[in-house]
Amino acid sequence: MHGAGWLRVIAACALAVIVMFGAAAVANAAPIQHARRTPAHHARRGPAHPHKAVPHRKPTGHRKPVVHRKPVVHRKPVVHRRPASWRLSIPGIGVSVSLLRLPAPSGPGLPVPSLQQASLAGWYDFTSVPGATGNSVIVGHVDTVSGPAVFYNLYLLKPGNAIFVTLGSPARRERFIVTWVTEVPKSEFPGQAVFGLTQKRQLRLITCGGDFDYQTRHYLDNIIVGARLAPAGSETTRKT
Repeated sequence: MHGAGWLRVIAACALAVIVMFGAAAVANAAPIQHARRTPAHHARRGPAHPHKAVPHRKPTGHRKPVVHRKPVVHRKPVVHRRPASWRLSIPGIGVSVSLLRLPAPSGPGLPVPSLQQASLAGWYDFTSVPGATGNSVIVGHVDTVSGPAVFYNLYLLKPGNAIFVTLGSPARRERFIVTWVTEVPKSEFPGQAVFGLTQKRQLRLITCGGDFDYQTRHYLDNIIVGARLAPAGSETTRKT
């Protein structure tokens, strides 16, 4: 992470953010509360307030002529970008997917992959690049109403399992070894362990878990996997 300031953001919004990673997010009419609308949504609805031409008025003696500004152009909805050629591979649970780039929070919660991108995982670009000093954080959905998502079997990982992140072009593959797997209530989300500053080279994977609350339409827990960068030349892993 870049500075301790993010820890205050994470502590304030961890419950609101991480709660979005499960099937509950797609069960409601508004699937992910802070998700951007898809391009199709905008195409159907159009801009909420179309700009109209403003007629020029003749300036009075004590006023300056009115200078008309260029109308504001409605931007296309933000689509989470994929870091060039970045991939996540977890052989023990059959995961091999592209990684999306998730930006820093601009509101009360952290962004997550859209439901249309539930088969992909997302890396927070305000955390460390995988393999660099610090905690690198990757998140993904556990499921949707259509079925399992990218991290559906994340809970099956065990210490010793391998996780690979392939970066850049030409490709550079970083190998991590799982050191712990835990399930915690969302009210007790360990922000320091996930997003805190460290001189170690670590990876954190997060998804939803536990029981499903049919009143709130959310899972009650989080599955969190901790991993460390494997020493160069080390090939010792354990399969599930």
